[in-house]
Amino acid sequence: MPALHSRLVRHPGRPADARCLAESSPNCRTLRLTFATGVSLYEGIVLPLRGEKITSAVINLLGGPMQMIEYCMPADDASGRTVATYGEPGRERNGYFLGGTATLGLAVDGLPFIHCHGSFVTEAGDVRGGHIVTEKTIVGSTPVTAFARTIDSFIVQLSEDTETNHRVFHPRSTSGAITDGVHRS
Repeated sequence: MPALHSRLVRHPGRPADARCLAESSPNCRTLRLTFATGVSLYEGIVLPLRGEKITSAVINLLGGPMQMIEYCMPADDASGRTVATYGEPGRERNGYFLGGTATLGLAVDGLPFIHCHGSFVTEAGDVRGGHIVTEKTIVGSTPVTAFARTIDSFIVQLSEDTETNHRVFHPRSTSGAITDGVHRS
């Protein structure tokens, strides 16, 4: 077995004073979602949760056949603005999704945004994984199940991260202000 090596990644920006923002959601619910054949993972997550007036959740995606899986792997950012960016999308037809985790939140413009990582088996039998493009990943011949854990006491929304120079999810109060990461009962 080859030796495993780790590397220290230094981001180009200034680290935030609070390196970890943690919130709790004391009245959260767990909802079972079923994605029908031909539906994108994005639609399968956003539409039923929007119907429940939920804008933020953590979703555990279970396995199932997919007509199409679109995914990205990290790539070096030649501009130096960030340490890494997304590489060109890969596309696999008739793969089997093994599982993944997604976060539903809001984009900068307030529209639903999903960040998802998952693993899958290609039609040729190769195991792959990466950032899943949920808008382009389409459920195959049988429905796929997911469990959403709702976030009720705050929202998550994309905003610029000064350290990584990426837009990342940050907790926000329901009034829109970034929280300090300290839960108050």
